[in-house]
Amino acid sequence: MTSHCRKRLGFTLLEMAVVLVVMGVLLGLALTRGAPRGLAVRPRDAAQQIADALRDARGRAIASGRLVEFRLDLAHHAFRVADDAPHALPPQMALNLTTISRAADALHDAGAIRFSPDGSASGGRIVIADAAHHRAEVAVAWLDGLVTVRDVP
Repeated sequence: MTSHCRKRLGFTLLEMAVVLVVMGVLLGLALTRGAPRGLAVRPRDAAQQIADALRDARGRAIASGRLVEFRLDLAHHAFRVADDAPHALPPQMALNLTTISRAADALHDAGAIRFSPDGSASGGRIVIADAAHHRAEVAVAWLDGLVTVRDVP
């Protein structure tokens, strides 16, 4: 018998490397996509979007040395930072905005939270709720402009 007729035992290093690379790619895709979600957006997800925009507004105010405004349009379920394009929120979500300046915008069904260059803010609270009565709150502290998100019972 020649060496060509030997039985092949085990895997080659190249085969093992290919399997590990394929598994790594699949694991990477699974981790970046996260758990599968339905079409419904939870109030906590919408609150996190709003909180990220508020933090961005605060950061811009500090970096630019100028007042930066976050506007929430309750009628159109959208928000914007400064002159950026508006970001839409799910229309099925109920929005409630409480700010000091809210009374001035009551006719327009909109409101604003303003951030100063020192990081402070006009302050406010935004509550987001869905049809199943799940609620989340985004709060902006007036003294230091810090933004917090929490679920509301």
